[in-house]
Amino acid sequence: MKTLAESRRMLLIAVLILVAGVAAAQDPLVAPVTPTLPPPGSADFLTPLTPEPIPIDQALEGRVRIVGKPARKVILFICDGMAASALTFARALVPERRLELDRFPVVGRVIGKPVAGEVNDSAAAGSALSTGFPGRNGQVALDDQGEPRRTLFEEVRQRGFRVGLVSDTRLSHATPAAFGAHVPDRADEAEIARQLLQSGFDVMLSGGLQVFLPAEEGGRQPRGRRLLDEAAAAGYTVARTRDDLVAAASRNAARVLGLFAPSFLPYRHDPASRDGPGLPELTAAALTLLDRGPNGFLLMVEAGLIDPVLHQSDPAELLAQMQEMDKALRVVADFTRGRTDALVVVVSDHGTGGLQITGAFAPDRFLALATSTIGLAARLDPADPKLGDRLSQAVPGLTFTEADLAFLRDGEAKTFPHRLGDLVGRRLGLAFLPVKGEYGHGDADGHTGEDLFLHALGCHQGLFGGVTRQTDIPRRLAAAMGLRFP
Repeated sequence: MKTLAESRRMLLIAVLILVAGVAAAQDPLVAPVTPTLPPPGSADFLTPLTPEPIPIDQALEGRVRIVGKPARKVILFICDGMAASALTFARALVPERRLELDRFPVVGRVIGKPVAGEVNDSAAAGSALSTGFPGRNGQVALDDQGEPRRTLFEEVRQRGFRVGLVSDTRLSHATPAAFGAHVPDRADEAEIARQLLQSGFDVMLSGGLQVFLPAEEGGRQPRGRRLLDEAAAAGYTVARTRDDLVAAASRNAARVLGLFAPSFLPYRHDPASRDGPGLPELTAAALTLLDRGPNGFLLMVEAGLIDPVLHQSDPAELLAQMQEMDKALRVVADFTRGRTDALVVVVSDHGTGGLQITGAFAPDRFLALATSTIGLAARLDPADPKLGDRLSQAVPGLTFTEADLAFLRDGEAKTFPHRLGDLVGRRLGLAFLPVKGEYGHGDADGHTGEDLFLHALGCHQGLFGGVTRQTDIPRRLAAAMGLRFP
């Protein structure tokens, strides 16, 4: 006679056999698909392996239609020259507070390269971000054939959006230029200034006053060409001081051209930086001025001083510029979080300087000893026989050998700030690219080629996750705004 346990075991076996038989008799709900792989060497790892690929515009617009109304207040924030190592550097030195970028919910990676070569300059990267087409280093908003390409900012202005540019470099510098000018040589800043004025963009706040002045006033325009007078005649309120900017915002000026320094805005170690508005103030003012139109706006903000600081290997000034960038990001993030139709996308255009943090880096020691080497170099003479003593007084706690002093004195005088930054950085556990002249020069001198970061926050932020090309970013911005571009 079977025991109760044996009976239960027999019943369980019977049930399992029945279930297996029923499952085997059914057709699968979804037929398995074996993808057809491309020939060896032809795979594009950024493109899904689907039998019927669709254009990126169609895919992105479809996603926007699903999630709801388009974004109407959009900010593209560019960190010029900043690779991911700069974020690590800043985070290590301010451990008690998260960087604003670390709060952004969507993170991606960006592949950027010019038409020729592997490393972008700011002109090629800015052109890719503004036009959706890869460009050549040195050229501003032209395609690989040298033909002007319409920028997303020009496009949306024609559709009724207000448009703005903010930079702590010069308004005519390569990055801001790429959104409203078209020239074969980024160095032709006098022509860039004229084109930006003709663009009709609503708000332009930056440095670079000298580029807008005529030659008889020490400027770069032809004699008798007074762009500031032309700007006023075109309806711009011209601002040259912090008070001018506050007044323009207070009276709801429709168009504002703000030029707050002869060239770049001052570095933070320079006492002159306290006299005028910095990047956070310019960003806040631009948002206030642009957010008064009924149709929305598109704003580009460039944290541009990070790039020249890294070109000269100045880690102390880099930290100061990272803090300025973080404050400006807090301004745009607070603006975005309070609205359902706002979007901010933060990208880097390329790396600069090759910053690396070594095992010898100690944050406490850095904060105790570091000083701006750009500022220090301006106070020192490499030919001074007492250079070593003066360095020891300026940076107590660091020692400098005769070989170090020979390194500082070697080469052209203009490389002295770079050499000093490189030397002090190494003493503090940081490494940079070799000083200019010690490696081959190219059309992106001092820049590096690596995957770049992307962070997004706000309306349709999900369009910006994953890996993308630099040229796809304006397309995704347009899709978030309910538009097709280019």
